Amino acid sequence: MRFYNYIIVKYNYTSDFNITSCSSRNEISFIINQDSIITKIDNLTIEANSSIEIHFSSPVTSLEDFFNGEKDENSQNIISIDLSHFNSSLITNIKNMLHKCSSLEYLDISNFDFSNIVNSDGISNVISSSEAIKYINLSNVKNYDNLKKEISDNSNLNTKDDLAVCQNELIIDNEKAAYVCPFEKYNSTNYIIIYYRNNVAYENGFIFNNNESNNYRNDVEFIIYENNTYYTYTYLEIKSNSKVEINIKPSTKSLAHFFDSNYDLNMKNVISIDFTYFDTSLITDMHSLFKDCISLEAIKFSNFNTSLVNNMSEMFYGCSNLIEVDLSIFDISSVLDIHNMFYGCTNLELIDLYNITMDKIITAHDMFKNLDNLKYIDLIGVNNTFNNITETQLNRKDGLIVCQKENLIINENTKYQCCYYNTNDHKCESSHYIILISGKNITYESGFVIKTDEKEIRNNMLFTVINRKKINNNDKLNIISNTKIEIHFPLEITTLESFFDCNYDNNMEYIEKIDFYPFNSSTVKNESLI
Repeated sequence: MRFYNYIIVKYNYTSDFNITSCSSRNEISFIINQDSIITKIDNLTIEANSSIEIHFSSPVTSLEDFFNGEKDENSQNIISIDLSHFNSSLITNIKNMLHKCSSLEYLDISNFDFSNIVNSDGISNVISSSEAIKYINLSNVKNYDNLKKEISDNSNLNTKDDLAVCQNELIIDNEKAAYVCPFEKYNSTNYIIIYYRNNVAYENGFIFNNNESNNYRNDVEFIIYENNTYYTYTYLEIKSNSKVEINIKPSTKSLAHFFDSNYDLNMKNVISIDFTYFDTSLITDMHSLFKDCISLEAIKFSNFNTSLVNNMSEMFYGCSNLIEVDLSIFDISSVLDIHNMFYGCTNLELIDLYNITMDKIITAHDMFKNLDNLKYIDLIGVNNTFNNITETQLNRKDGLIVCQKENLIINENTKYQCCYYNTNDHKCESSHYIILISGKNITYESGFVIKTDEKEIRNNMLFTVINRKKINNNDKLNIISNTKIEIHFPLEITTLESFFDCNYDNNMEYIEKIDFYPFNSSTVKNESLI
């Protein structure tokens, strides 16, 4: 039987392990050495540069002298000790546990529980005095106040050169240390992905440099970059076009100013932001979220839940490099303030506000101000409140193409047309489509066309549009819930037979909305089972 209560130890020279060197070793159940389970442990020989696993059948109370190099000279050959798999819940005594482990380079005490320990000198002494120590993992240690005090009182450790530390609370405060953790220690599922255009550096970690915003990014737990983990106060250098994962507590309620370059100048170099793996369901404040991100080219809003958000003011303010913004997945039914939302997005060519509800909006001045390049806006489903909040900003704009059901924008120089607007060619490409919205995530392995033994369904489509991306009929589709799906057709389509029939496509049972407004049905002769 293999127990999950063990210590991993590595020796640099051939060594003997003697169970009689101290009384605390009497609690050992067995040792695994080179895949052999050893139960008779007296004078076990360990080859140079090899590791053993020391297993215990139950939690123990003492590790006193366990690796004491004065009582067992072989412990002076230990170069690595990993206690991350050890059950420390009942430990009360670690006196001299690592005494004179003079060769120890790597110590992992992550997850160690100091609750019942009177003092921590068994650990703090060795990592404070050892000249060999190079790496210490203190992540997720519990009740560490004694350890922190003993370490902070020792200037050798706090000033030691060539030291690497992993910690999510500031236990070792050494300006010369590299704060980095092994990636495999973490299984975060709540993070935002960003890419930078140029090399950037964070001298004080991924935190605000503005004294008035001390609470900024408090809910960031750590950063993953090049398979290493860094904390918010950790010095960090990031190479251009490299992936960075910002891991955030699921309980966070505010993203205000999160990417605001007025507080973090490095945000001027961010080119893309992906929210696919981040849960926004508890977020209430997004004001100035992307403010003055002047290099930002793309934002992926998959899984974006904004139902509790009440403030989106200045959200995209000054994002002068954005070409298109698709907010069709947004729920802004609780939002009160959207003033300056797109102010100064001078290259913004397309805004998709499909099905947006604005009933609670109180403040919306200058929402669309200084949109010099705006060419297309989708307002299908937007209610009449919109007409009252725009302050005629769009009513005065020439050359604008507007997709709308109601008369929200009235301008003799405006073209009223719903279409797939291609921002690369700067024109409408297709104006004949049906809109679907699914209540669940759905997948089409071989595209949206359905082929059966009897017939082929949907072979009369031109293409599908998801997240503003045009997709060919036979390409695989991964559709996130609440995402707008546009199915585009040739102008003279004659049949929609079985098009939405659940007997041929099981995914249709998850479709919550079908909108025919942009579809011209005048040429359709067969609409059965749609």
